[in-house]
Parts: sequence; C-alpha cells; structure tokens
Amino acid sequence: MLPVMRGKSGGIEGNSTGKEICPLTVVQSPNKHNKGIGLVFKSPLHALFIAEGYPLSIKFDSFAVIPLCGVMPTKWAIVEREGLQAVTLAARDTVDGWFNIERVSREYNDYYKLVFCPQEAEDNKCEDIGIQIDNDGIRRLVLSKNKPLVVEFQKFRSSTA
Repeated sequence: MLPVMRGKSGGIEGNSTGKEICPLTVVQSPNKHNKGIGLVFKSPLHALFIAEGYPLSIKFDSFAVIPLCGVMPTKWAIVEREGLQAVTLAARDTVDGWFNIERVSREYNDYYKLVFCPQEAEDNKCEDIGIQIDNDGIRRLVLSKNKPLVVEFQKFRSSTA
C-alpha cells in the first residue's frame, strides 16, 4: 500500500513512538523511496477477493517484519493514545471494529482510502485513516475526519518467495 502523494514520504511500516521500546505504532515512512512493509488483508466473509466495503482485518506480512523485540504482533488495531485514536500493533485496550477499503472517487479508479468502523458506532459511522505528524516528525496513522491518506495498492513480493 503506497500513498498516492509520494513527494515527502513512503510506504507504511511500524515505528516506536512516545515511550514505546518496540515498534508498535503504524506509521508512514519518512523515506519516499521506502515502499513499506507488505500487508495482508483478511475478511471474515471468507471471500476469494477483497472488495470495497468488506469488513477487514489488516496485518503486516509476518515474513517482512523483522522482530526487534522478540515475537512482534502484526495485526492492526485502533487504540486511544495521547488524545488520538491511532493505528497500532498493540493487543490491549483496543477499539472493537473493522477496517474497510473505499474508493476515493469514481474519477480515479485506482485510488483508495482505508476507514475504520467502530463496532459500537451509531449508524455504522466509519472514520478515515489519515496522517498526524507528531512533535518528532513521525507520521502516525490515525483516525481523521475527512482527511484520508489516499493510497494505491501494489502486489507485494516477499523476499522469502
């Protein structure tokens, strides 16, 4: 998954933020040449393909993750952190819900955004996944209102294949 606007930054990866010792925060790489870590999308619908609007879980490809802190979680989740709802690899205190892929517009067929749909949300209100730049310049993936990270998808080729 790569951002459509690639001038200043690259693909999606994990990084340590705040007081984290291990890279548990999902971020956008500051290196525009870095394509990030491959992602695996899975739907509870057991579909043969992933379509817009399908409920999804997202995780980093486990073969592409270098375990810096022993066994690392790879599944994305949403947690409340420092006043934001951020995308993280944490296993505790997460918001119940699922991710979806949505087309940004019919005009641009290959441009998409990710949204998160909290299970307890009224009217199944989903929020865009966007970028928030913290004081250290780290580009965190967070829930954002109407400021989505617009992406395109490329087939991931694992180095182990």
